[in-house]
Amino acid sequence: MKNGSIDTALRLQLPWPSDLQIIPAGPFLRFFALLIDHVVMFFAFIVLSLVAVFASIPLDVETAKGFIVFLYLVAIFIIYNGYFFLSEWLMKGQTPGKMVCGLRVLQLDGSEADIWALLIR
Repeated sequence: MKNGSIDTALRLQLPWPSDLQIIPAGPFLRFFALLIDHVVMFFAFIVLSLVAVFASIPLDVETAKGFIVFLYLVAIFIIYNGYFFLSEWLMKGQTPGKMVCGLRVLQLDGSEADIWALLIR
């Protein structure tokens, strides 16, 4: 620390000499990106709920309605647990919230995160 300031920039270790640095995002920017992502997921849940309700209206058999509820719960599980992984994988380290905030998931060397790093996150 110099002059009481905190330096949060991370130097990249590249095979050649460079002065490139990565500055990690702060908590408020990360929170705002997460809030946007949860709003997107909320609207996906609303659409999924409407589809489930309208799909179960013409059915009279209780087992068919139970099967639709089962599919609905599986879809909620997939959306909630797969949203971040799939969007970061398909959009090169960004979710819609991160894209709005200008954030991206990177590896420590500054390269794009591979599929295994995204899956572990």
